[in-house]
Amino acid sequence: MFHLHVWESVANNLIYSDLIRLFIYLRIVETAVSETAVSELCIIAMRKD
Repeated sequence: MFHLHVWESVANNLIYSDLIRLFIYLRIVETAVSETAVSELCIIAMRKD
């Protein structure tokens, strides 16, 4: 029960705007990385042709 109480306190103390900002940041990074990987793959494919 002690651990559950600790996690509830942590969850209650979190600032939701910070969580949203972190989530958006992670999505942007993921999108940028995936786009870079795709563009690099396209360049490699074009070089082979």
